[in-house]
Amino acid sequence: MVFNIFVTNDDDHLRNHGFLHDGKGWRLSPLYDVVPKPQVGLERRLVLGVGPEGRNATLENALAGAAVFDLGRDEAEALIAEMRAVVAARWEPLFEAAGLGQADRGRFATCFRLAGNHG
Repeated sequence: MVFNIFVTNDDDHLRNHGFLHDGKGWRLSPLYDVVPKPQVGLERRLVLGVGPEGRNATLENALAGAAVFDLGRDEAEALIAEMRAVVAARWEPLFEAAGLGQADRGRFATCFRLAGNHG
C-alpha cells in the first residue's frame, strides 16, 4: 500500500496481488502491473482500502491502519522511511535504464514527489 502511494499506482485491485506456492507454503508473489501516473493534484484514492479513512492514498491513513498488520507506529514509520528512500533513490535511474529520456523522466517526476524525487 505504501509503495503504491509513493509511486502513484492506483491500479491496486485484487487481481494485481498474488501468491506463489514454494513447496513449503504460500508467499506473496513479486510485484507486478505497477502503473505510475503523472499527477496534477495531490489527492488520490486507491482501489483497495488503506486504513481507517478507506481508500484515501495518504501516508497518515496507512500509518493509522498499521495495527491491522501487527505493526506499532514506530515500526510502521521506519518501514515507510525505508520505502521512501528506496523509491526516491531508484525511480529515476530505473526509468533512465529503461530508455526514457530526460523530458519523459521530467513528466513522470510528479509520480514520485511524495517520496522526494530528483525531477
